[in-house]
Amino acid sequence: MYNLNLGQIVTLEIMKEFQEVAKHYNLPVYLDGAGIFNASIKLGVEPSEFCMYVDTAQFCLTKGLGCPFGSALVGTKEFIKEAKINCRRLGGGMKQAGIILKGTRF
Repeated sequence: MYNLNLGQIVTLEIMKEFQEVAKHYNLPVYLDGAGIFNASIKLGVEPSEFCMYVDTAQFCLTKGLGCPFGSALVGTKEFIKEAKINCRRLGGGMKQAGIILKGTRF
């Protein structure tokens, strides 16, 4: 699959249009926030403004934030409860970085 957006930032106006179309068809809107912080800086808006137009969002803590691993998923309590169950079913306990040992020096 290709990134047909070519890394371009989706503006808040377009996000609002997505939300309106999704509401019309009773569809949830998900934000894959891989670049939300870069887009936030570029547009001069808070990341939370992007989230005003979505039902759920996820962002990786390693992308531009300097964390070695981790991500955050936000949504309703019901959504998060179901997401935790599905995450475990799909092996969500595995980390990209492999096994992380406390106090280990490399």
